Parts: sequence; C-alpha cells; structure tokens
Amino acid sequence: MEYTLQLTDEIALQKDDLATYEGAAFTGEEYYLTVPLEHSIHIYGADFTFFTSCTCPHAYAAICYDSINYCFWVSDAQQHNVVYCLDSDLNELQCFYV
Repeated sequence: MEYTLQLTDEIALQKDDLATYEGAAFTGEEYYLTVPLEHSIHIYGADFTFFTSCTCPHAYAAICYDSINYCFWVSDAQQHNVVYCLDSDLNELQCFYV
C-alpha cells in the first residue's frame, strides 16, 4: 500500500533568525523545535507564533513529548548514544546511554 503526504497549509515561522531546526514536538498546546547549533529549543504557540527560546546545556536534536509522563525525550546531536529526559520546564531529569 502506498501513501502520499499532502500539505494542506504552509506557515512561515515568525522568528527572524536563520535557525536550523532539527526536531519538533507538539504538546497539544505548544510546538518545541530544537536548534542544536544554538544549544536551544524554540517554543511556538499552537498557531506558530513565537513564544520564547530556552538555552540548553547540550545540543539537542530529536525531541518527542511523552503525554503519559508529561516530559520530553531528546537525543544529543553530538553524542548519538545519549538520550535525555526533560521535565515540562526543559530541565534535565535523567540521562540514558543507549
């Protein structure tokens, strides 16, 4: 079975920098986009209006939201065998080596 992804809308993000986003997560209310080159995560509202940017201690790449435990899981762009668990304020809770 073959599927084709159809874009229904395209939105230009309001942040005026040339950030290279690598990962994206949606909590149901906000989008979290990782910017490993800046060691930051940019947060956008559900309508993609820029909210804030958080500086991170590591270069996070991939990110996903765990709606059961209300936390984020992120991979490290520089150490590919490390996964971090972040709380809802993006503070590191745990670190796992895979």
